[in-house]
Amino acid sequence: MSVIELPVGTSMWSFELPAERLVTVAPRVSGPPITDPRLAVRLALDNPIGFDHPLSRAMTPDDRVVLVIDEQLPHLAELVTGTLEYLAFCGIGPEAVTILTESGTGQSDWIEKLPDELADVHTEVHQPGDRKLMSYLGATKQGRRIYMNRTLVDADLIVCLSGRRYDPFLGYAGCEGSLYPALGDTETRQILGSQTNIEAPTREPTGARAESAEIAWMLGSPVYIQVIEGAGDNIANVVAGLITSSMAGVDLLDARWKFSIPEEVDVVVTTLSGDPARHDFTAIAQAALVASRAVKEGGAIVILSEAEPTPGEGFELFRRVEAPMKAPRLLLEKKPADLPAAFAWIGAAEKAHLYLASGLRPDYVEQIFATPLLSPVELQRLVEKAGSVLVLVDGHKSLVAVG
Repeated sequence: MSVIELPVGTSMWSFELPAERLVTVAPRVSGPPITDPRLAVRLALDNPIGFDHPLSRAMTPDDRVVLVIDEQLPHLAELVTGTLEYLAFCGIGPEAVTILTESGTGQSDWIEKLPDELADVHTEVHQPGDRKLMSYLGATKQGRRIYMNRTLVDADLIVCLSGRRYDPFLGYAGCEGSLYPALGDTETRQILGSQTNIEAPTREPTGARAESAEIAWMLGSPVYIQVIEGAGDNIANVVAGLITSSMAGVDLLDARWKFSIPEEVDVVVTTLSGDPARHDFTAIAQAALVASRAVKEGGAIVILSEAEPTPGEGFELFRRVEAPMKAPRLLLEKKPADLPAAFAWIGAAEKAHLYLASGLRPDYVEQIFATPLLSPVELQRLVEKAGSVLVLVDGHKSLVAVG
C-alpha cells in the first residue's frame, strides 16, 4: 500500500491505496520557488523577453502610468511594490501611477501592505456599468465597438501585472484578459462571457482570447508582467515584455502545470493548497473542470479544499433547479458575472459525481450538485471502492491531456 499525503489548504490529508491503482503526474520543469518577488519583478523588467535592453528605456518621467493588477496573485503586495519601485527608478513616482483593479475580485488588503514611501499611489476599481467612466477605444476586426475604462485609455503607459493560468473562458488567461474584457463595459463582458468553452484550451489564441489580444494592441502595446504560480502560495516564474512575450508565459505555464495520462481514470482526487482565502468559486470550479477531462463518464471527482468562498449569482441559480442538465439554459438567460465558473462546474457535474471538502455548509454543497466530504476517513472509504485514482495537487492550476 502507498500512503498519499496531500496539502489541502494549510492542512494535510492522507489516504492509502495500492500502488498499481495510483496514477501520478509530475511537471516537466520544476525548481525552487521565488523567494523575493519584489526583486523578481525588477529583474524581469530589466531583462524583458525579446529585447536586449531594459524596459526602462521605453519609459519617461512624464508618463502617466496605469498599473493593472490581478488580485488573485499570491504575494500581491510584494509584486506590486517591485513594480512601483522599478517605475520610481525610471523617474515615475507613485503620484503618477494609478493602480486599476477589476471590481469584485481577489484580495482587498494588499494596499495596506505597500511601503509608506508608495502611499501616494492612486487606486481605482473599475465600474463597468458607469458609462461616464468609459471611453470609446475603436472597433475590432469583427466590427464590435469597444468601450474601455477611461483612465486606462487616457494613460501614457499601461503596465499589466497578471497571472498566466488556465481558464474556462479564455483558455489561457493572463494580461490580455486582465485588460479586456475585464476592463470593458458590462454589455461586452456579458456577451463574451456566454462564449465559455469547457474543452481543453489550445495554445493559439481563438475566440475571446484572440479578441483580447487585438484590444491589447489597440491600447498601444502595454508592458506585460506575467506570473506563473508554483505549488500553494509560491511563485515559480516572473517574466516581462511587450505583447509579443505572451507566448513565453504560455510556454512556462505548460512546462509547470500541463500533464498527460494514458487513459481516463475512475476517480480524480484534486486539491487546492495554500491560503484558502485565495480560493474562490472560480478556483474550485476550475479544479472540477480539469478533473472532468481526466475522469471516466460516471466516475468520481473529489475536490479537497478549506475554502469558504462567497457564491456568485451563477452558483446561487443552481439552487433553483433540480439537476445539473437544467442549469445551462438558466445561466444563459441570466448571464451572471460568474458564468464561466458556473458552466465549468455544471460541465463537471454532468460527467461525474462531485465530492467537495470545504468550509461551506454541507446542505449548501448538496444544493450545488455535490456530496460534502467531511474528513480523510470519508476520503479513504471512497478511494477503497475505486479502480484507478489520479491525484492532482493544485488541480485548479493544472491541465491534463489524455492519451
